[in-house]
Amino acid sequence: MPISITGLFTPSGGADAFDLLTWHDCDNHNWAATAAPGIDNDINDYAVVAGGYVVGSLWLDTTADKAYICLDNTNHAAVWTEITAGGGTGAPVAAHYLVGEAHADLTEEIVVGATPGGELGGTWASPTVDATHSGSAHADYVPNSLFDAQSILAATADNTPAAVTVAEQRLVGRLTGGNIDDIVIGIADDNIVQMDQSPYADDNDYAKFTANGLEGRSYAEVLGDIGAEPAGTGHTEAAAHVSAHAGEADPHAGYVLESAFNAKGDILSASANDTPLILTVGADDTMLMADAAAATGLKWVASAAGGNIDGVQAAAVGTADTFARSDHAHRIQHAIVDNAIVTVDGSPNDNEFGYWTASGMEGLTVAEVKTALAQTSMFLAYFDPTSASTTVSKATIGPLPFAGTFVKATLKCVDGETNGATAQLVDIHKQTAANEDTDTATTIFTTQGNRPTITNTHKAGNTTTFDVTTFAKGDYLYILSDVLGTGLTGLYVGIEVTQS
Repeated sequence: MPISITGLFTPSGGADAFDLLTWHDCDNHNWAATAAPGIDNDINDYAVVAGGYVVGSLWLDTTADKAYICLDNTNHAAVWTEITAGGGTGAPVAAHYLVGEAHADLTEEIVVGATPGGELGGTWASPTVDATHSGSAHADYVPNSLFDAQSILAATADNTPAAVTVAEQRLVGRLTGGNIDDIVIGIADDNIVQMDQSPYADDNDYAKFTANGLEGRSYAEVLGDIGAEPAGTGHTEAAAHVSAHAGEADPHAGYVLESAFNAKGDILSASANDTPLILTVGADDTMLMADAAAATGLKWVASAAGGNIDGVQAAAVGTADTFARSDHAHRIQHAIVDNAIVTVDGSPNDNEFGYWTASGMEGLTVAEVKTALAQTSMFLAYFDPTSASTTVSKATIGPLPFAGTFVKATLKCVDGETNGATAQLVDIHKQTAANEDTDTATTIFTTQGNRPTITNTHKAGNTTTFDVTTFAKGDYLYILSDVLGTGLTGLYVGIEVTQS
């Protein structure tokens, strides 16, 4: 059935408006199809339209009386969506959405693919683009991906659900002032306690804490736990005394009267057996101390003044009737001499090593201790340089007694000789102890220019640039005459190293 289309259609307003009459007259539509379009009705489908289908092309299925619109014309991946509503006449009358991808919670959405990348809202006559999905029905749904194993859904604020993972031996709840969480089952502060008894406790039992919760204890068991006797047992004598005094009026012999206390802070003491005596309150900031010479056996003493701690002293009880406050301070005279008090110099960390300084003791890390204790050693060798070879050694040093780092390699002519016109170069190869019997030694100077050299008219030369910088305990060093000098009959090689 022909559809009359006139005027402007504005998908998102403004510059996106286009003339539907022109759109209707273009060549990229299929007005007489007999089936629904598929993924191959794309930009390269020239069977009906000369230029292929484009985004916005219409397809009318005259057999099923349905209309479709092209939302993506990618080759072999075209996306068409039906736009027929109410049996193929007019626009949809119910709420529909155009979405970037299909969603299980929507039943009448139109999938538009990655472009425009949002949702079309509003009405079919005047849609709006919502790139954040804020108006979509599924914006209020919680995705399955939010949940991990052993988790539940909770929220600490309105409209903000989050997954809460529940560990073993936990209960979901909310403590006073807190949020929903998995709460530990135990007997620590803010824990939820559980029963620790099988079979279960009886009615009227008492509760007793255990490491695993609460267990039930009978009346007899509680008495045994606290070392008490049942009611009425062993109390006859006390009851008789109470009855004997019931009809008497104060003062009772053997009782302390309230009137004996005359002021705030008075303390009940005694001057002898069965002879109570009041000790009046002392001055502010004083404390009690035993004193056999005082009438009550007690006295009030004041705080001692602070002093200096000038060094280690012999232990002594002291004789002053004073006390030291918990926040009192002594000035420390520190030094690193005999019997002095040592203080920390700096801020050492746990597991560091102590190191004496003029200001006390500072901490050194393992690396710093190794550096401080590193020793420098020299390995020496003599060889005949009258023939050159890059594979046959002239001298051997090893096995090396420790692991370390190469520092300096020095060449020196024998006494009385000076190198002539050609520079003398020496190479040094390193071999591991495990491969001592093989020809697998490798140079520690892969760069020839780094090798120890005696230039012409000189007696010695050295290098501190090593391409291989370290060696292991048990390694061997082989000395090779790389390039022959002029007029030399003997050379000394010295290799300076530091021990790791």
